[in-house]
Amino acid sequence: MRLPNQTLEPPPFKQILCSHHPMEEVLSDMTILQRRIPPSFRDPACAPLRKLSVDLIKTYKHINEVYYTKKKRRAQQVPPEDSSTKKERKVYNDGYDDDNYDYIVKNGEKWLDRYEIDSLIGKGSFGQVRLTQATLI
Repeated sequence: MRLPNQTLEPPPFKQILCSHHPMEEVLSDMTILQRRIPPSFRDPACAPLRKLSVDLIKTYKHINEVYYTKKKRRAQQVPPEDSSTKKERKVYNDGYDDDNYDYIVKNGEKWLDRYEIDSLIGKGSFGQVRLTQATLI
């Protein structure tokens, strides 16, 4: 029960909050952040997530259309008959490497006097795979 001459004071932490006006600081921070947001956002129908899920088939068809249109346009362009447009074969590593700087392996070549190269099995980003025969020394 409260006596008539007794006043209610807010707890000490409330006084601290009121003296610093943190809500005003938060509001000013929010207004600064809101000013940084662009006034218009991307149309949701053009969002990448939608294009790659709901409209996936439409997206693939559009990509194909654009690709084949450009391909057709390139095929219709006639290249000039200059000798300057012919592709020159460049020599890399004194002729030992191709244009991807991969070693040019010849069939029948021997490595370390033990491995005889038969044929190319495959080629990838990190090199070549060759079929070889190992000879015993």
